[in-house]
Amino acid sequence: MGALTMAVEASTPLFGIIMRSTGRWYNVRLPDGRIVQATLKGKMRLSNHHATNPVCVGDRVSLICQNSDYLIADVHERTNCIVRQAARDQATIQLLAANLDQAVLLVTTAHPRTSLGFIDRFLAVATAYHVPALLAFNKTDLYNENLMHLAQQWKQLYEAAGYSTLFISARTGAHLDVLREKLKQKTTMLAGHSGVGKSTLINALIPDLNLKTAPLSGFHNKGRHTTSYAEMFELPFSGFIVDTPGIKELGIFSLKPHEVSHYFPEMKTFLSQCRFNTCLHLQEPGCAVRQAVSEGRIGVSRYESYCSIIHELQTDEPVYGRE
Repeated sequence: MGALTMAVEASTPLFGIIMRSTGRWYNVRLPDGRIVQATLKGKMRLSNHHATNPVCVGDRVSLICQNSDYLIADVHERTNCIVRQAARDQATIQLLAANLDQAVLLVTTAHPRTSLGFIDRFLAVATAYHVPALLAFNKTDLYNENLMHLAQQWKQLYEAAGYSTLFISARTGAHLDVLREKLKQKTTMLAGHSGVGKSTLINALIPDLNLKTAPLSGFHNKGRHTTSYAEMFELPFSGFIVDTPGIKELGIFSLKPHEVSHYFPEMKTFLSQCRFNTCLHLQEPGCAVRQAVSEGRIGVSRYESYCSIIHELQTDEPVYGRE
């Protein structure tokens, strides 16, 4: 009878949340707080041909235990996710994280400077997949007068577009108290180019963690990758944060050209005012969006990013918004 009971328990699915994904192995947090290692059950490896990774950090999964090994048998329905086009295959996506309350995009105006095209693409993807986004300007302790002026201009640009922004220094701790309040009781994905200070920031938020950091490469002033896989950490003041590898380029996947303007919040006010309801806001007459750009009501750089995405979707020529 005891052996039969054990067999039943072994086949009973367990609930868990993916905390780390390294390709083959996954760290899964159980409801009691234990972390176990698991692999994908055979059918799961073949369940999504359009994704390089059928399971990602933040996924809620069902586990089964066979011969003391944990297998991921099923992925529960996601509330949202952040995806990007796989760098080596335009027909495939890479899942970055799922079931998020928000995303924080860490940017800098130097050391290394984040491109506006990259920022706009990330924000559009986050909006498309129903993930609220916040811009955090890091390394403010290194900004001279010109860099701070540029950061203030970017702050005005994105706040006018409807996004929240924050100036911080992960190294000195400046304004991290404000960021902590925004992270409390939420699951947040942290993203950005390599070198913007993601690992330094997480070390400041979770002092005992000691994530590896690295200086910028001297020749190009670009960041070195110190995070090679996504991982979720529990915050000591409540909540979770997902560290992701530095994103060098962000391909847009599975969006339709006519949808893109809906993912630029400042454009939505003007969409119903265009002469044609099929307007792509490129060269069409009577376009209220282009009129708003000419009047300074929509940022020129934001509109240029929009046009870049439309061009990519129409021609299948990736532009990405590189560093």
